[in-house]
Amino acid sequence: MKKTLLILTTGLVAAGSAHAALITFNSFSNDAIGTGTATANESTAGLVVTRSTIAVGGVDQYLFAVSYTGSDFDGDTVNDTLTFNMRVSAMGANTVGGTEPAAEGQNYSGSVALDGVAANVFSNGSSFTVGNTLFSGGQTLIYSIEDISLNSLAGYQAVLNGFDQYRINEIGTSNSHQTVTGVGSDLFLADTNGSRTILLNGTVDEGGTAGYQDTLYVTARSPDGGGGNPQRMGILNVGFDITVDVIPEPSSAALLGLGALGLLLRRKRC
Repeated sequence: MKKTLLILTTGLVAAGSAHAALITFNSFSNDAIGTGTATANESTAGLVVTRSTIAVGGVDQYLFAVSYTGSDFDGDTVNDTLTFNMRVSAMGANTVGGTEPAAEGQNYSGSVALDGVAANVFSNGSSFTVGNTLFSGGQTLIYSIEDISLNSLAGYQAVLNGFDQYRINEIGTSNSHQTVTGVGSDLFLADTNGSRTILLNGTVDEGGTAGYQDTLYVTARSPDGGGGNPQRMGILNVGFDITVDVIPEPSSAALLGLGALGLLLRRKRC
């Protein structure tokens, strides 16, 4: 019987190594064109944003094409290129629930069912609204990231962590603006008498219990008491994170298992 010496190497590069890079994109608004208001890691360096309006199913959507060349991900002293698209779409006449506290300016729990119809995204200055210049109860803005690519950078991947912030922007003098983040039940519902930044990974008061959102759904809710023109608001300054890291290789444990299987098969043949 022939003897076989099996040599396994375990010097693998694991995901989460020193190559990992977190890129924080902030202030994506209607006017985030060129370098505009948008930033990557709190800088406009290497960031180019172009915006287009596209018709999908008879309604208008906005598409932001983003190119970022501000980081060297693989350590070769040459900055790499990360590209992706951010789509802004909308729906109207959705069902929104919630029971608000007696005092304004607080947070409480709400619900959203996307049982409405597709609607036009409308731009009002820096803000996005739905259908017209205002953002009314039951209308939903939907933000999604698509087509993430590292172009010719081999051995690396870019992954969306999620959306983590947006800002309720008061348009004109008004009060009792309310938004619900997400789809389903027991959702974060914010109430404000003016403008307010919602940090989904922040403190509980800021919406932190919601956490990262793979797709960001922001739905307007009409206050129980009506308020004074609560629809006079829009959404701007959307933020999200993308992580670039080496593509994980098979673990050493998996390789040991494959090696043991190969050795067993070799012995059976002898």
